[in-house]
Amino acid sequence: MKLLNKLLILIFIFVLVPSLIIGYIANNEAKENILLQTESTLNLQRQEVFAQSTIYTDVVDAMHSYAATNIDTNMKVARDKFKSLCGETAEVEGETLICESGIKLNDLENSDNLVQEVTKLARGGSSIFVKISDTEAKKISTTVKTGFYAYGNIMSDSMFQTTITDGETFNDYVKTNGIYKTRYCDPISNSVGEVVGALCVGIAETDVTNNLKEKLDSVEFGTSGQIYVVGNLKDVHEGKFLVHNTLEGEDGLEFDYIYQILDEKNGIIEYEFEGIEKVASFTYYEPYEWIVVAEVDKIAPCASVDAVRNTILMAGLFSLILAIVLSAIFANKFLVNPIKKLTDAGNKIASGEMDTELPAIETKDEIQDLSMAITMLVGALKFLKSNQEKEKPKAKSKAKKK
Repeated sequence: MKLLNKLLILIFIFVLVPSLIIGYIANNEAKENILLQTESTLNLQRQEVFAQSTIYTDVVDAMHSYAATNIDTNMKVARDKFKSLCGETAEVEGETLICESGIKLNDLENSDNLVQEVTKLARGGSSIFVKISDTEAKKISTTVKTGFYAYGNIMSDSMFQTTITDGETFNDYVKTNGIYKTRYCDPISNSVGEVVGALCVGIAETDVTNNLKEKLDSVEFGTSGQIYVVGNLKDVHEGKFLVHNTLEGEDGLEFDYIYQILDEKNGIIEYEFEGIEKVASFTYYEPYEWIVVAEVDKIAPCASVDAVRNTILMAGLFSLILAIVLSAIFANKFLVNPIKKLTDAGNKIASGEMDTELPAIETKDEIQDLSMAITMLVGALKFLKSNQEKEKPKAKSKAKKK
């Protein structure tokens, strides 16, 4: 085996093995530290998204409370307007209510100017029901022109019980075709105090919810955080992205994590979206059947560990290659070349070329010592050869005398 090859093998062994050991130890230490830092960062992320979802759920609640207060005020104004137009009482004539003021309340017999006037103040739909039996009341005047809630609709049992039977104000909160409404119904009595009908007003929160959606859609936190809203009302907007920076209006049920959010309603979840790991906190808001979600990109601990390991391996590999290259250059210049020169010169001398000039070796090491020894040996050989040349004539002379 050539000397250079032997040297390269030795260098490979004595450089690679320590590099691998050091790299392994460094990788394990770095991995442990990174995982600890990653877990700490993940905990902070979970706390951050939880705080964000809580904060913006409170914002939703505050705006809903404002809307409800505003609706209460509008309803009081609507009641006063109805009384000013109709009077304190009304009498029943068939399926028509005749106001104290003389106005007939039935869209088939008269225009709906009264409910239109009420609607202007209430900023919602208005309807008037007349009691047609001990268990039913029929809608006879309304601003709703088509659909289930148009003219002729029968009052719900719960509304009939509260308004017609008990003579009290009925109110509830409903979602109709995705629109949030607060409904109020006040009883209408005749001149002897019997409840004969009801004034109902449904006031939508559309403006408030639209403004709220715009506000949530503009929220950003951290470098990748966003707030989005998933609907939870069955057959209306269940699983739909009501607020989202890229998917608003689209069906979210194609994503598995949406099912978990809808099922749990409150909690923290980790999932993958468009190839990016996410961590999110979600909070259920019952009045709107909304689930408010705060989402942020999850840090990638594995990527961090891999990056450290790859850096160590690349640094070790680079160091190994550099060491081999430098060692090869060094060995070639200070070991192989001098020895090769000495070998070439020695071969020439061995073939009889005693005048061959030996190379000047100045490596200041064993190679230089070897060169000096060979020089002395060659000098001794030249001296012996010179003496032999001198003795040849004498030997020939002695032979002739004999």
